[in-house]
This record gives sequence, C-alpha cells and structure tokens, in this order.
Amino acid sequence: FISGGFAVTKENNETDVLATECVKLDQLDPERVRAGLAEFRAAMEAAAPDSPERARAQISFEVHEAMVSALGLTA
Repeated sequence: FISGGFAVTKENNETDVLATECVKLDQLDPERVRAGLAEFRAAMEAAAPDSPERARAQISFEVHEAMVSALGLTA
C-alpha cells in the first residue's frame, strides 16, 4: 500500500516510484485499519470547519479509506 507519491519515467523507459512509505498489504491489520477510519472520521466531525485539525483528520481519514479499499474491506 502506498498512500501517495510520484512515478517518474525516464527517457530510457525506466520508472522510479517515489513514496515516503510503502507497506505490503499482508502487513496491514484490517481491524486497526477499520479502527483508524472510525477514529479519524470522529476527529474530522469534531473539528471546526476549515481548521487545521479538520484538514489533518481528513487526510488521515482518506488514507484509511484507501487502505480499506486496497484490502477489499467494507467500511
């Protein structure tokens, strides 16, 4: 699982993937992923609109949503 990054293809057709973190899907604990999704959903809902706290919670929520999808789970 890669939450974000860049792929750069060079003239010789080699591609480099630049990411801050990569995790094999079998290393993700489905229960922790679901718990994180719930935690960040609650944090997002509790934060004031347009606040830095809401933005941070939303980013974490979206990453957890992507992990749920990558694992083939239902939220």
